[in-house]
Amino acid sequence: MQRYRLPVLIGLICALAMTIVVGQPATSASASIVRDSAAQVAVTTTAIPSWVPSACRNYNGKNGKVICVGIKSWQLVALQNHKVYLMTAARHGAEGTHRASDGTGPWPTRRGTFKINAKYVDKVSTLYRVHMPYFMPFSGGQGIHYSLEYASGYRWSHGCVGLKSMYKAKQLFAWAQVGTTVIVVNA
Repeated sequence: MQRYRLPVLIGLICALAMTIVVGQPATSASASIVRDSAAQVAVTTTAIPSWVPSACRNYNGKNGKVICVGIKSWQLVALQNHKVYLMTAARHGAEGTHRASDGTGPWPTRRGTFKINAKYVDKVSTLYRVHMPYFMPFSGGQGIHYSLEYASGYRWSHGCVGLKSMYKAKQLFAWAQVGTTVIVVNA
């Protein structure tokens, strides 16, 4: 029985080391380690979620980087050279009868193709007086940032794409550049 314990232990140590070095666990046998131009390391998989439209899948623009936001799927996926760099839960603006946390709205997130036009490590909203860590505006006052409200369970925003994970928001912020394309779709 003991001869089986060593390979299992080695496998667990390797998985733990991958989590420490990369910041996220390897999730499949098809995972590979890549380095982007900023020498960041990320685990990527070849499986792009089915909701991601062809405009994102086939993107060949600046640095091969594109951020896709799926409204109905409540997801954000960052692709580089047609491979997943990062995928995370993402909230969006209140629509229909839904309201933002302060009871106002609806404030739908704009659909379309945009560019990140600035980056702020800790921006404070001038309208709502809330902190927006790792804020990257892409359309007027709407942008991508970490959302404490979303992490606390509140689903709807004033139009921004809010990320539930501070770690993922920081990782995306470090990866994206001013000029990176953002595509927001209904999917």
